[in-house]
Amino acid sequence: MKHHKASPLFTLFMMMLLSPLTTIAGELLSGDEIEALFSNRTFEGIHLKNGWTFKNYAGSDGGCNVLFLSGKKRDQTRLYRWYVKDNMHCCDTGRRKICGTISNEGNGVYHKHRNGKKHIQTFMNFIEGRQL
Repeated sequence: MKHHKASPLFTLFMMMLLSPLTTIAGELLSGDEIEALFSNRTFEGIHLKNGWTFKNYAGSDGGCNVLFLSGKKRDQTRLYRWYVKDNMHCCDTGRRKICGTISNEGNGVYHKHRNGKKHIQTFMNFIEGRQL
């Protein structure tokens, strides 16, 4: 019998579905820590409300390239802006600005929380440079 190994992204997504969405378990990052984590890095993410998965490059100049891996925008790349404000990670899509605190959940997994509590996105697999 052949066994299929679940992808890390799928496993993480299922963990997020089964966990409470209103608590912050990890340590909150400061603005400087957020800047260091995201700047000139490529990472993967999950948008919890819509279930989209994506790969993102956050440039040190504030540019942000998002490649959607699933959902209605699958295989599309969008250009946004990112910045840090009041110890929050913010993304400007051109239509709206989405800011939230970032918590370190351990093992290279980070959660973005809107209004200081609602878990809206999960980020993981951070690597140096632009690697979309």
